[in-house]
Amino acid sequence: MVEPRGLIGVGMAAQLAKRIGIPSRATDAAVTPTGTTQATAAAIGQFQFYVRASPTATSAVGVILPSNAEVGSEYTVFNLVTATLIVWPPSGGQVFVVAGITATGTSVSTGKAATFLAITASTFDAFLSA
Repeated sequence: MVEPRGLIGVGMAAQLAKRIGIPSRATDAAVTPTGTTQATAAAIGQFQFYVRASPTATSAVGVILPSNAEVGSEYTVFNLVTATLIVWPPSGGQVFVVAGITATGTSVSTGKAATFLAITASTFDAFLSA
């Protein structure tokens, strides 16, 4: 796959390139999770479809899904942190998990991943790895 910058360089519209291109630099996917609440969690960008939570924390920390996600966008979050990673819906948003609707954080264990599918700009379905 080609990274977004390469697609933009050959004339593709930037928004489309960001959607279908695959970032090749580790910094494009890396997020340093912060905080333990929705208000203090590190933000995931609108076009940051693959996130690797950096292993800098030793206690539970979090990231927050974008509030401006395009319907159908998938955000995959991989936890490299040595503790539980909490993935929060955007403020006023919701995440649907097997147990039902939640406005609270979804826990992702160390070495596991979760994919969040945008149903609306701020509502997501969650698919957790075993």
